Amino acid sequence: MPAANTFSCPSCEKTYRLKEGMAGKKVGCKCGERFRIPEAAAEDEEGGPLELSDGTPAWLADAAPAAAAAECSRCNAPLKPSAVLCLNCGTDQRTGAAAVAPPAGSGSMDDDGDDDAPAATHRRMTLTLWGINAQILSLLAKGLTLILGIVAVFASNTPAIEWAAVAVALAGAGLGGLGAVLCLFSPSPLWGRVVLAASLACYAAGFCVEVWAELGGAHWLAAAAATLLGVVGLLLFLGFLLSLAEHLDFPEVTDNANKVFGTTIGALAAAGFAWVLPFGTFLVMIGVLAMIVYAIWMYATLLIDLSRSVAYRRDRG
Repeated sequence: MPAANTFSCPSCEKTYRLKEGMAGKKVGCKCGERFRIPEAAAEDEEGGPLELSDGTPAWLADAAPAAAAAECSRCNAPLKPSAVLCLNCGTDQRTGAAAVAPPAGSGSMDDDGDDDAPAATHRRMTLTLWGINAQILSLLAKGLTLILGIVAVFASNTPAIEWAAVAVALAGAGLGGLGAVLCLFSPSPLWGRVVLAASLACYAAGFCVEVWAELGGAHWLAAAAATLLGVVGLLLFLGFLLSLAEHLDFPEVTDNANKVFGTTIGALAAAGFAWVLPFGTFLVMIGVLAMIVYAIWMYATLLIDLSRSVAYRRDRG
């Protein structure tokens, strides 16, 4: 049994420390379960537990005649001695009033503001899951493009490797754009969708510039611009993931998104610094590539964790 200053997740039974002011609020567990923290037990003015002089709650004392009769005051259905509500007609034995069921379809809005029907929410979460998985494939394609580019540098006269790198890069950009389109249907706040729309624009522009650079024989700066647009699109999509994780109460995913953002910015800064070095050495380039690979790995891990969390939330309804 958890202590008074702790609470447990009802799904995975993981124990958390209860902070001041958190009682009664809805929180999210790392397993994806959302639940409301139970209120603390009521106490009297001296701080001790409430006690009644006769040991019987007041509402049971008021219901004593009905309990003694052991039958409903309205429909005369048999009741247990301590029953308060008749299961046959719904009459409250304390007041004699019949319970009124709420109209069908008049459920209240949840605390997170998502008032969609369960079926609509399930579809939106499914599209979001597909979009995140498409981004995972896009990120893997970018990593494979980097590897093929390194191989092409050290292997001379290998047009097949160069064309394979171009094909993988175009496929990665296409998957990234497709993932952004699918995620437009996600249950995220408005600012997250605005950032996602900007990410989609970067993906589309980068794809067009990449095609023009490779098929039209454009200057190498065009290929560099396409790569930069792809990186900006990834960073903007990371901002969307941050908004989605905050909206769905995934604190661990939110922390990882902030770490990935910082690592990616650091890798870009290191790459830019190494690019302008007049005496760029092989070891410097190896270090920059290691940072880029590490950023890609962290980003892929974040996407996989978020994909699992979204799938768990969707299946739990």
